[in-house]
Amino acid sequence: QMQRYNQRLIEEMKNKQTQERTRLPKIQRSEAKTRMAMFKKSLRITGAVVTPEQEREKVKQVSCSDQAGEPR
Repeated sequence: QMQRYNQRLIEEMKNKQTQERTRLPKIQRSEAKTRMAMFKKSLRITGAVVTPEQEREKVKQVSCSDQAGEPR
C-alpha cells in the first residue's frame, strides 16, 4: 500500500515536471518580450536624442547579449 502511494506521488511529480518543461519556453519568450519593451521605453525616457537607427543598434546589442546569456 505504501509502495502504491509512493508510486502515485512519483507519477504526479513526473507529470508536473513534463508540464513545466513544455510551458517554460513560452514563459521565457513572453518575459523576454516584456524586458525588450521595457528597455525600449527606457531608451526613450532617458531623454537623450536617439535616432531610430541608433535605437535599433542598441536593441540589437541587447538582444544579442540576452541570447548569449549574459547579464546586463
